Amino acid sequence: MAELAKRGLLLPYRLEHLVPLLLRALTYDEMKGYMSVGQNIRDSACYVCWAFARAYEPQDLQPFIKKIATGLLIVTVFDREINCRRAASAAFQESVGRLGTFPHGIDIMTTADFYTVGLRTNSYLIISDFIAQFEDYTIPLIDHLVDIKTGHWDISIREITAKTLNKLTARNVDYMKSIILNKLLQKADSIDVNVRHGFILAVGEIVLAIKQLNQPISEEVEAML
Repeated sequence: MAELAKRGLLLPYRLEHLVPLLLRALTYDEMKGYMSVGQNIRDSACYVCWAFARAYEPQDLQPFIKKIATGLLIVTVFDREINCRRAASAAFQESVGRLGTFPHGIDIMTTADFYTVGLRTNSYLIISDFIAQFEDYTIPLIDHLVDIKTGHWDISIREITAKTLNKLTARNVDYMKSIILNKLLQKADSIDVNVRHGFILAVGEIVLAIKQLNQPISEEVEAML
């Protein structure tokens, strides 16, 4: 896809069908046996985003700008692998420079650069909190953590995800109370030990953050806890 786009062989009308596949590839991560596959796919997807920014005019990508920007930022701050985080950061920077239409692109680009995303804890706990201050990205970042990372096969990712949800609670506490806690509580009966462990960590950190913000929790949620 990237090479075809760079050579002008992937016409803009194809983007409607290709962008959804690209967004899936950006977050693809799956266990097969005792090893994970997906790192190379996510890295390649970042390269496709980089190539798209160089190949198309801003008006061609305009209908997909927000989705691509969000997808790249999710990889930039939440990917397990350093090469994928840096590839996504580079693609985001290229897109901001070439297209100029990514929401809050300049502000984010100066914070989430090639070097700052190198350390995983910094990406999760510091940079993601900075990006979440912009409403365009707050809910997508939270949703990705809850839907994908809380049940991740790597225990270190589950642990840092819970800590990140604690920090992001202050960015949209109402959404955490009304939507996220209920979504997490639905995972309590999962037979997957990774999902149940991630659920316990995430719920504990979110409830702690809500209490620290002096916000009430609904009686329904308290009863389920």
